[in-house]
Amino acid sequence: MGYPRTKRKRKRQLKRKAERPIRVFSPCIVSLLQWCSTGGVDIRTISPAVFPNTGRGMMATQSIHPGDYLVSIPRSMMVSAADVRPTLSDAVAAKDLDGVAVLALYLLVEQSKGCTSEWSPYIAALPDSYSLPVCFQPEELSLLPHHVLQRVKVQRECLRRSYAIIEGCAPEQCTSYESFVKLWCGVNTRTVYLTDVATTPENTDSQDDCALAPFLDFLNHTPTARVEAGFNSSTQCYEVVTCDCYMRGREVFICYGPHSNSKLLLDYGFVVSDNPHSAMTIDIGLILPLLAKLHPSSRHLASACYIRVLQQAELLELSVAADGCSWKLLRALDILSLEYHDLGKWRDFVYGDRSAANTKHVERKSQLGLDLCSVARANLLPPRHQCTMALREHAVCSNSSLAARLSLEHHAFLDVAEEELRLLAESPAAIT
Repeated sequence: MGYPRTKRKRKRQLKRKAERPIRVFSPCIVSLLQWCSTGGVDIRTISPAVFPNTGRGMMATQSIHPGDYLVSIPRSMMVSAADVRPTLSDAVAAKDLDGVAVLALYLLVEQSKGCTSEWSPYIAALPDSYSLPVCFQPEELSLLPHHVLQRVKVQRECLRRSYAIIEGCAPEQCTSYESFVKLWCGVNTRTVYLTDVATTPENTDSQDDCALAPFLDFLNHTPTARVEAGFNSSTQCYEVVTCDCYMRGREVFICYGPHSNSKLLLDYGFVVSDNPHSAMTIDIGLILPLLAKLHPSSRHLASACYIRVLQQAELLELSVAADGCSWKLLRALDILSLEYHDLGKWRDFVYGDRSAANTKHVERKSQLGLDLCSVARANLLPPRHQCTMALREHAVCSNSSLAARLSLEHHAFLDVAEEELRLLAESPAAIT
């Protein structure tokens, strides 16, 4: 009887040991810590560590309580695009380089200085590779949702344009396109905004407010983390204060913002399970062919008139998520399912109690929604079996797996939306 108990105890001990974080003391991290400490960066309650589920992150070195500072970075230890732009050659500064490209160029110049650069400890601690879609291979790109793929094309075009400006105006500052892209990824995944705590990045006056903040990038993201972060003009420091509790030895998180998984993958190179902010956008253009089918007698008028009403009602941003169809999508389907001669009653369906809806209208609404989900699945997402196979064949954190997870999440959103719309047809009063 004693042996099985001992075996179970040993298994529990091994499991706890496997889940225990490992403190990071590599030479480049030690050098970075020394550089930050000399510059006045305050990270006394946290320390770099490697965690089994999230990789490199920050571990609490003592109990942390709401209101405690996680990190405080003096302005003198930060560099913004506004700081760098005046140091560029006139030819480059006059060109249309965005803040991220300006900071990438700055790191490119500093990197060429080697150990003599003030920022060499920071540059040496940057990752060797990035999982941003802009770095994906063609077979990895094929697993992405259509709207993400379109954003990747825009990012790559901006990168090529920025590099061409630098190469044409300041060839002595260029090494290779690959080096520029690598540093651009490092900047894009790490910039903060030099704004007061109460100001959001969307409200900043200039893209040149973006800045690099050493060591802040070690803190990983979770959508449930509660923090207050921003530049404190009184202390002249970028400060992060937690509103959560952490026991000693636990990983400490911050929240990068209420971002969907599409945004997180595009800008940071990861996705989060059960992300409450995630959604799948449905292009309004997919509805146009369905309108002609739904309203054959007025198809020559349908598209323009119905879309005009959707614009007037501000119902062009349609989406599905983990809880099914968005309110805007349901209201848009209400309007699109009206007979052409009843289109003037659209306000009753958006702002009223929708009592004017009859069984025929609800059936049309349900069928239009199901057709839209089917078209969206076929046109905006890679096949489900292709994504499932990619998950089986590749490592969890590989580019292919990240892309497949995002697409499968969107497939699941459409599954929920379709079930919701079927229920609507079976019981018109169940969902409004």
